Amino acid sequence: MRVLILGGNGFLGSHLVDALLARGDAVDVVGRAPSLFNPDLIQSSHPLVTYHQINFVDTDALKPLLAQADVIYHLVSTTIPATSNQDPVADIHDNLISTVKILEILRYLPPKRFIYFSSGGTVYGTPQHIPIAENHPLDPKSSYGIVKVAIEKYLHMYGELYGVSSVVLRLANPYGPRQMKIGVQGVVATVLMSILQDKPITIWGDGKVIRDYIYIEDVVRLLLLVTDSQAVGTFNVGSGVGHSLLDILATAQQITKKTPQVNYLPSRNFDIPAVVLDVAHVSETFDWQPEITLTQGMSKHWQWLQQVDQH
Repeated sequence: MRVLILGGNGFLGSHLVDALLARGDAVDVVGRAPSLFNPDLIQSSHPLVTYHQINFVDTDALKPLLAQADVIYHLVSTTIPATSNQDPVADIHDNLISTVKILEILRYLPPKRFIYFSSGGTVYGTPQHIPIAENHPLDPKSSYGIVKVAIEKYLHMYGELYGVSSVVLRLANPYGPRQMKIGVQGVVATVLMSILQDKPITIWGDGKVIRDYIYIEDVVRLLLLVTDSQAVGTFNVGSGVGHSLLDILATAQQITKKTPQVNYLPSRNFDIPAVVLDVAHVSETFDWQPEITLTQGMSKHWQWLQQVDQH
């Protein structure tokens, strides 16, 4: 099997690359920048993986890779929820239009398995109930979420009209090794890295915002099942359990034996109070269950961060 991963050089993509190679699949990886996580693969000229430094918006350069792939993973997003409203035009141009151009290419190719990463944390907007099932109304509060929904709608249209079948994975908040930047995305990684470096942590609001966090090993285990299945449709992917930011801080303190330094700032109007995903559909379809608890996952992440810090 030949798998193309659009956006395969990041945190999630690099783990997927490792898992596919471990079982013998051929992989093409597309990214704007070289992989920070798999430099050994690039330097060793691994026979099953080829890295292509291509900007996602350059769809002409992607044509031959799309043509030869059996399975295509679309992990690319050039924006994040917290900043997408600052330039929605760029969000639409880079993400929505580029994806529709790819679908136009796929329309004229033999059938492929197309797997798109949407956003379980933003497409639903403010939930009417918890947990959130896939049939919950879609009412995103950010350009990021609106573009994700628009892409989902185009995927459905291309499936209905042209037979371009797809799997939409509405992912919760993945975390784990290789997610280490202090910044605007990846709460678990930011908290643990800040504690390691003895830096303050910024919390918007009172810390009671609840989210669904899922460990990277659980995600990748599901992705291999999705790759091999013929099932199509839209699926929530999360732990099915909600944790507040205060829970994250308390768990971090328990694991690290250090008290986090926290700066509380006013809440932001686009932050949804609580998002917890109902994962019954994905569990039944792919015979999959998340297995790693928040404490277990954060402990694994903390161990990895300490190892990286020593090198």
